[in-house]
Amino acid sequence: AFMDAEKSQRQLEDAYTRFPQVQDVPIQKFRELNQAIQEKTGADADDLASSQAVMAQYGLTGQQLADLTPLLDDYALKTGKDLPFPAAPGVTFTCNGTAVPQAPSVCSMGVLVSDVGTDGKLENSVAVK
Repeated sequence: AFMDAEKSQRQLEDAYTRFPQVQDVPIQKFRELNQAIQEKTGADADDLASSQAVMAQYGLTGQQLADLTPLLDDYALKTGKDLPFPAAPGVTFTCNGTAVPQAPSVCSMGVLVSDVGTDGKLENSVAVK
């Protein structure tokens, strides 16, 4: 998971360097936006960074990227796209447009069952409905 997160952040940094039109917004603002979205909806901030890197290739400005990022997350929630489960790398969940308005990261009644490794990290995670 750590290596994937690092890769996502490098992709954003690379896009920030290669596509100067995105530099109208400081890269730290993208990271803060992604973290805020993660805290609100449960979307993975590093996945959002990867998405921003891809969108930068299409000539969008930084402000356009910042404006589109929450919409991208909202679209994924509403259309039922698989999203990474924040606490369990490799496990995904699908909202199918049924997110609870008061807690948008909650899509259904379910439980994440995991073993806890000696390092305190979750292992062998499974989402049970």
